Amino acid sequence: MKAGVATLILCLAAVCAAMTGRAAAGDPASVGRSYYGAYNAKDGKTMCRLFTPELSRWFTHLPGLRQNTTCPKIAAGLIGYGEESDTPLFRHVKILAVSQRIDGDTAQVTVKARFDYKHFPKPLHRVFTDRLHLVKRGDAWQIAKPGAVWFLTASAYQVPETVLDAPLTDTEAHAPAPERPVSFACTGTAARTLADAAGDAPASLDVRHVGATTESGNKICLRIRFGAAPLPGTVLNLRTEMHTSNSNRFRVADGSVRIGHDGQLFSSLKSFDGGWQNGELYVRFAAGSSGSYTLQLGGTTKTMQFWEPFVQNPLLGRGTEPYDGLGDTFGRPG
Repeated sequence: MKAGVATLILCLAAVCAAMTGRAAAGDPASVGRSYYGAYNAKDGKTMCRLFTPELSRWFTHLPGLRQNTTCPKIAAGLIGYGEESDTPLFRHVKILAVSQRIDGDTAQVTVKARFDYKHFPKPLHRVFTDRLHLVKRGDAWQIAKPGAVWFLTASAYQVPETVLDAPLTDTEAHAPAPERPVSFACTGTAARTLADAAGDAPASLDVRHVGATTESGNKICLRIRFGAAPLPGTVLNLRTEMHTSNSNRFRVADGSVRIGHDGQLFSSLKSFDGGWQNGELYVRFAAGSSGSYTLQLGGTTKTMQFWEPFVQNPLLGRGTEPYDGLGDTFGRPG
């Protein structure tokens, strides 16, 4: 993350520092519409009162916050902010579709919207499907995570990978993630074995061993063992290189696997499938290459617990900033 981007995110984080978290009346979808509408109006008061007390408290504990500045003032002042002269500047968001899914006292609101930006030499437009997570407190629905809109309207370069995921609870963040059983076996041809030193990262982020096999259907299967069972909020970034013989060219597959609420696995890898067996994480995905090739692999780990508003004393990992969350580096990460 660039230093400028980090500064921008920290400024944005001050948005809700002073509010109580009292939400508007209505169903989750109407709360989501009100929240999005506040960005067009630069209405900091409406934005801030839609958050849970936990989310407001999370903002106040971010490093680098400006003191004695009210939530509405900062919220309104940062919508459309650009950190560099060539940064696209947010101007307007139009909701294209809204849907909601309610499960007891939690809800998920999906918002498909078009974001319009001022930019030279011509305006930019982006259609994005956001996901807002809400909880019911008393008779009001409140927003538990700020959603991607919080970043996209400030023209941020980077959005946390977990921004659309269900929030982690404080209890689950400090215990090993549930290990959902794998539904397949790595039965292909052994292609690579990688061992990594112990103690070069917090144990739950410390990759110790990776075994790789090439499978039928041009797929790769990895078995990954950590120094200790990973915690929810862990992200594993992977890079595989398929070098064909008699050629200087090779195919690369980059992607991530993250462990979310209740141990659910998410991935950006193509045709991903995953699960656990005997303490090993199994990851299977499309390789994008066929025939005979030599496999090289590597990756990194990090923790995203810093971005979870319900988590107190999150695992931070290493890095120049607390939210970097850097863990292990193994093999050939790129």
